Amino acid sequence: MTASQLQHYVPRFYLEAFAGGRDGILYVYDKSSGRIFSCSPPKIAAEKSFYNLARIDEEHADALESALSSLESEVANIFRCWHRQLGQNQLIIPPENRAIISQYLSLQMMRTPEQRKILREFHRKTTGPLPSGDEVADLHLHLLWNSKLVQKIADHLTTFVWVVTVNHSDVPYWTSDHPVLVKDRQSKHWLSGPRVFDLGVQVIFPVSPGHMLCCMEPEGWASTKRFDGSISPVAITDYMVQHENSGQVGMSTRWVFSPDRDFSFATEFCRQNPWITDPDRERLE
Repeated sequence: MTASQLQHYVPRFYLEAFAGGRDGILYVYDKSSGRIFSCSPPKIAAEKSFYNLARIDEEHADALESALSSLESEVANIFRCWHRQLGQNQLIIPPENRAIISQYLSLQMMRTPEQRKILREFHRKTTGPLPSGDEVADLHLHLLWNSKLVQKIADHLTTFVWVVTVNHSDVPYWTSDHPVLVKDRQSKHWLSGPRVFDLGVQVIFPVSPGHMLCCMEPEGWASTKRFDGSISPVAITDYMVQHENSGQVGMSTRWVFSPDRDFSFATEFCRQNPWITDPDRERLE
């Protein structure tokens, strides 16, 4: 592995689940410009040397990327199993798989450029501005590689109520360059940052255009505990899918991904909320 290698902050295997047709093409909405284009999953949601640790741990410069790749291989196998089960209207989530997916969700929540921007803004508002982009990157990498926060989030997520929704509507679930989202207890507001320790929050993660994993904080959602580890009995409507897609549009940094080119909802949502189209917008109140 070389330091200049393109490194995905949203894994290629995951994006492939949202690619449409036999050609495996992913449709992309650039909310900063309104442009719609197609590409293959290996060519998007990646930056050169995004996880290179050379400045903070030169001896293990590629260790974080290697660790992420190993975890992604395990998760890809689990998701393939889920897709087979869900195709038969079944779902079994053994404890060991829940632990692996919790680790993946925690890292995916924390590993994106969006989280790096949130971290920079938080530092500026609480401590003072960071002098350079490299220092922001180093702080972010330290958070991923050396801190206990990622594992603390993962351990907490294993205690949530997990259900998978099945989307039979005419609208596919979308994903984005920051796909793991946190929603408040009232299901009205999307929350910036890793707010998983708030009472009643929901962690939302589209697994495919037809399925979404919803992890609900158990104290605030005690009435749903009997559904833990199962397929949701709720019939998903177009409106409900658009609500979830609004989170991917609003909370992403720039890119929204779909198996088809119809981003009319995203275009209108951005027109009504123009501030979300600025990659350098303020995120924290």
